[in-house]
Amino acid sequence: MAFSRSGANFCCVRGLVNWVDIRVRSKAATTGRGDLAFRTAYQIFVAFWSIMFVEGAIRKWIAPGIGVPIQVFRDMLPAAILLLLLQSRVRTPVPPRALLLALIGYLLFGALSAFISGFSYPFLVPILGLRTHFAYIPLIVAFPAFFRSTESLVSAGEKIAIISMPIALLCLYQTTQPTASWVNIYATGESSNAVFGNQNLVRAAGTFSYITGMAQFAVLVFAVSLASVIAVKHRGQRLIFVAGLLAAVVSGIATGSRGPILAMVVILVGVLWLMVRFYRPLFTRFRRLVAWLVIGGTAVAGYAAAQFDAMYERITVVGGDTGGRTLGAIFGWLDAIITHPVGFGLGAGHQQASRFLGGEAGFSLGAEEELTRIALELGFFGFLAFAASRLIFFWQLYRITMATRQLDLRMIAAAATMLFAANITGGLYTPIANAMLWGLSGLYSQYEISASARRGQVCNENCVLRETVFSNAWRS
Repeated sequence: MAFSRSGANFCCVRGLVNWVDIRVRSKAATTGRGDLAFRTAYQIFVAFWSIMFVEGAIRKWIAPGIGVPIQVFRDMLPAAILLLLLQSRVRTPVPPRALLLALIGYLLFGALSAFISGFSYPFLVPILGLRTHFAYIPLIVAFPAFFRSTESLVSAGEKIAIISMPIALLCLYQTTQPTASWVNIYATGESSNAVFGNQNLVRAAGTFSYITGMAQFAVLVFAVSLASVIAVKHRGQRLIFVAGLLAAVVSGIATGSRGPILAMVVILVGVLWLMVRFYRPLFTRFRRLVAWLVIGGTAVAGYAAAQFDAMYERITVVGGDTGGRTLGAIFGWLDAIITHPVGFGLGAGHQQASRFLGGEAGFSLGAEEELTRIALELGFFGFLAFAASRLIFFWQLYRITMATRQLDLRMIAAAATMLFAANITGGLYTPIANAMLWGLSGLYSQYEISASARRGQVCNENCVLRETVFSNAWRS
């Protein structure tokens, strides 16, 4: 793949784009190794997410001794997917220059931060940091390569909704069992000591290694089900996504964590606002589903009354620190980059870093808020590059949401935008959230937005969004 010579004013950037640019062939055009590489990449992609969903169950109940090997194997899969896609020659649109520059800055300062970390910490700490920050970047390419149409996105969402249902039942069961029960152990083999409510219900981790993974999965299921239940027209599919919505709420409550509930509220309010403000036909669809949601929600609330009561108590009674923790999560980074402008180095903020220092897992830098830990790792300039990449990704998703004219795609884009917004200040240290954010970041590249849309106008009859789905635009 040769470097492009066009665009002299930013030839280096364009050259790097062309170096990582993947070329795609349709099934009719692909032969031999290219077609096989693409199919293999997709199979690895499915395996990656399957491991993500059941990894905790394997580490806790099936093979407790293979925690590290299974994580290393899982985190190598995105790179393998990228290499296979390069071999299959899948082509994606060139990313915006601002986004590419922010990503390059993030990578460069991340590498410098890993170098700094190597002087102060054992060798495995910067390795842990590199894996945490950059292992899932290939998903930017994988998502648009594999989800080539609205139907493929809805189909994937349907599978996730179905998977969430037994996990939600498991979470309810875990809350009713003692802390020392085998279903409530963590991946480390320790019994859960986290409870909530007057009844001391155990905070469920489901099939994930820890509570945070289960909480992020619940938020993902909620966003996917909310988008799909409005986008699809088939009644059977709608019932599946209604059940997925209820399963997501139950799972989020069973974790005893206020974060996923807040994220679900942000997603719901944001999507409803976008529908009312810009997409009235979609809001009409949603109103037709309210009766189903009320009936299903009433039944679930009656069945899981103890869990709902415990969460309500956690939010209202023992949740007096919610405001302070929320402000700390959003603005704690400012104090971090002022007091530590160089940063402690990549990996130092990870909760597992202290294990390499001879201690137990914990927050070795004294900060629990994720954005603050990222700032303490990367320092001033590294954090600015990280924040810039997140904000630009969000802006790209928002542009699609505002520009697209296809109703079902509008709904999916709106939910993806709000899901990204709900996790924009975190998600790095939880693998499923990390992978989800990088994947969402790549979805925008399926579409070519016209000049009018780039100026921020909402598409109408005079503003055409060229929705070039890969299955219709593959070329060698």
